[in-house]
Amino acid sequence: ARSAGIPVPATYRAELSTNGETLNASVAFPAIVKPQIGNSAKGVFIVSSPAECSEKIGFLRSRYGLDGDRGPIVQEYVEGPGYGVCVLFCHGELRAAFCERYLLSKEGRLGTSVLRESVERPDLVEHARTLLEPLGWHGVAHLDFIHDEERDRQVLIEVNPRFWGALDLAVAAGVDFPWLLYRMALEGDVDLVTEYRLGVRSRWLVGELIHLVHAARMEGLSGIGSAFWGMLRRRAQSHDDFRWSDPVPLFAEMLYYGRRFARSGSTNPIDVGMIG
Repeated sequence: ARSAGIPVPATYRAELSTNGETLNASVAFPAIVKPQIGNSAKGVFIVSSPAECSEKIGFLRSRYGLDGDRGPIVQEYVEGPGYGVCVLFCHGELRAAFCERYLLSKEGRLGTSVLRESVERPDLVEHARTLLEPLGWHGVAHLDFIHDEERDRQVLIEVNPRFWGALDLAVAAGVDFPWLLYRMALEGDVDLVTEYRLGVRSRWLVGELIHLVHAARMEGLSGIGSAFWGMLRRRAQSHDDFRWSDPVPLFAEMLYYGRRFARSGSTNPIDVGMIG
């Protein structure tokens, strides 16, 4: 991405000196410690000092055996709103594009979005094209960006070569990626689709419940009260996990996350195997 001219966070290998501090003195804090391959915010930490950075690196190495080429990395912390760019390519040529802005995340500043809306961001679509076209990309991809408000740049955070959690938002707004991919597989190609309805919102209901738990842990009763009131007031045109015609998946999902929380006390499912 950097060689293609796309802004990325300053990134450092997580090498440690004997006293536990990062060898690279140019790392500025706060910073991000994370695995090179992961799932949502699992294993991602905001650190405020070299000592805390060292502690989290050691945790990732001992808990998940991440070392060497799979070892954790330290990245520049970028403050600002997040955006997702959803694309479909046919042998290196763009065939569909859709952009979403993240309005609320499962665990505050990090993690999967639980509320988002469709927006128009041709600059981010162009970044996606610049990155994936030379690779001859074929199929879907989802790119995460953060708008760096301080330096007024769009910073690429990650690329996922798969369908994304908020897929229904794109479909509700007018870009039916599963149908387009199906047709492309059968017919060889599809016409370009880049127009869709703006301001369409989608929610992940179970994710919002997890957000309530996180708010209670971080801010107590005042936090959960504010979060619960916000949940009641929010409206959306689509939901990731609920249909009146088929409500069973929502209850199955609630049972799955509820059992995991009861066993581990974590608002994330067990993450062994999901990192690295």
